[in-house]
Amino acid sequence: IHKGEYLLELVREYLDLARVEGEELHADFKPNVPLEAAVIAPTIELVRPQFETRDMTVEVDSSQTPRVLADCDPHLLQVVFVNLLTNAAKYGRDGGRVVVRLSAERSRVTIKVWNEGQGFTTADKAKLFRRFSRLHTGEPGERGSGLGLYNSWRIIQLHHGRIRANSSPDEWAEFTIELPQPLPPREAPADAARAGGAARAAGERVTASTTLAPLLGEPRAAPTASTTLAPLLGEPRAAPAPGNGAGPAA
Repeated sequence: IHKGEYLLELVREYLDLARVEGEELHADFKPNVPLEAAVIAPTIELVRPQFETRDMTVEVDSSQTPRVLADCDPHLLQVVFVNLLTNAAKYGRDGGRVVVRLSAERSRVTIKVWNEGQGFTTADKAKLFRRFSRLHTGEPGERGSGLGLYNSWRIIQLHHGRIRANSSPDEWAEFTIELPQPLPPREAPADAARAGGAARAAGERVTASTTLAPLLGEPRAAPTASTTLAPLLGEPRAAPAPGNGAGPAA
């Protein structure tokens, strides 16, 4: 099994346990995280064997903003991009392109993952981020829990951001993530409770210590995404304070 697939299975167990326990997903936000170095590059390396199996090429385009920094939980974002890139490898075209584009404006950071391939229909688009919803490749033995995009949505909501999908069926698919910068102040517990079900879905807390220890093969104390995923993805590098068509959208 590829390392990226193992990571996805681990993450699904991790996030699903939070839902079962009725707790909140905990984010460990860091300031000025260099997204390409700390999030995009390590996740591409995890998924690269799947791209190579299908002769697919992966490009990173940050030409609009050479160094994109963001306030975020880098390990939770790695979960999102491992999922998006694995989907691009799974649903992409043999010999096709995958492009990750990063850009930044004054109040937000935008990351797009575009790939040539089968894409999805309008009907599929309406259910992409629902729990247990899956697209079918038509390949025998296809795998997937139907939770990857749902969990990605939860993580982006926790960052007060947006994730959306667009496609031209049988041609390409693109996922766009927008993160506000800087992140707004976190709500107090009473405020979060009053916000209702939507706020709860966006920020369920994870304290899955007893389940993650057996999965990782060694005891770990109070794992968050950082302590759970760091051994697999590597620590993000520290950074100083910051000084749709036939192809990927700009």
